[in-house]
Parts: sequence; structure tokens; C-alpha cells
Amino acid sequence: MHLNFFDLESLKQKLEKLPQLHRMAFAASICERMLPNYNAFSRMENWGDPSVPRKVLDEIWQVLQGRQIDETRIRQLQKDLEGVCPDSDSNDFCNAYYLFEAQEALFSIEYILIAYLNKSLEYIIRVVMSARFETIQKFIEERDENFRETVHENELEEIVTHPLAVREMAKENEDLQLLKSIEYLECDFLESLRNSNNGKSLLDYY
Repeated sequence: MHLNFFDLESLKQKLEKLPQLHRMAFAASICERMLPNYNAFSRMENWGDPSVPRKVLDEIWQVLQGRQIDETRIRQLQKDLEGVCPDSDSNDFCNAYYLFEAQEALFSIEYILIAYLNKSLEYIIRVVMSARFETIQKFIEERDENFRETVHENELEEIVTHPLAVREMAKENEDLQLLKSIEYLECDFLESLRNSNNGKSLLDYY
């Protein structure tokens, strides 16, 4: 059964059947699609440091390959992310186009760190919510001119069938099927998963 954009319960049931590192790999793949939004924000606002979240996400991929990190290291990585996270209350960013998308990208990477620390499925689900609802749904509702100019009889259904939502769900379904089919997260598999979106944002139309 394919996942539905707004149906988190089905996703939880599927993820519960996977080992914790497999769940983290699923979330890390999502973060790879969110991180370009932070890069775009940094480039447009000439603020932040894309190398920081990139290095943190790289370290997460290393953990998935078997590297062990302790709580002290995780706290340091969280501090690093906080240091490059834009403040939405700052007047400097009041008109920043990718402000909230940039924040969500950093929040989601941190969620994976927390999930690793406490072995919690909750924070993996938060990554999904961040990508689907806080990034894609808000983008469609607030930035897609065609959507905004349309009179909606069933807005949620139109979001589900929007090209950005359809593409994200296809990718999540594909990743879940791959992760379900393997017992061990081998290096070649992880590298393929990591690069499977070719560095594109989940908000890119093309």
C-alpha cells in the first residue's frame, strides 16, 4: 500500500517494522532533499554556513555505516547547527524567501541526532512532518501562484495531487521499499540512497 501525504499512521506502521538505523537512513534521505533549501537561503541572504549542516549530515551517514558517536558529540553537533540557524524574529530576515525552509532543514537534521540518542521513532516522524507539512504544504499554499489563485473545493486533496507532493511521496515510498528489502546498510547502498535525488531540493519542480 502506498503512503498518503497526510496519513502518518500508515507510515508509522511501516517504520515500526524497520531497525532504528534503517529509520534514520529514511530520514537522512529526506534531509538530503531539504538541505538545498538552507543552501539557497544562505546564498540569497549572504548569511549562514552551508558547510555546517552538510558536515553534520555527513556524520549521520557515517553513523549509518557503523561509526559510533556519544552524547557529548551529539550535543556539539546540535550546538553547531544552532550557530548557523537563522532567527525568524530578526529584522534582517523579515523578507527572506527561504527562511522557514532553511530552519526546517536544520531542525530535521537535529531530529535525526535526537532519534539516534533516544532510539525514538517520534523524531523520525518529525522529519517527515517537517518535509511534508512545514515545507511542501506551506510552499504550495503560500508560494504557488496557480494554487493561490484557484478557488478550492477540496484543498487538501489538491495538495495531495500537487506535483511536489506526488514526487515526494513517490520518493518516500521508493526509499521505504528499498530499506525494507535489505537486512544490512552496506556502504554502496547508503551512498546510492544519499545521492538518489542528485542534490535537488524537494521544492524543485524540475
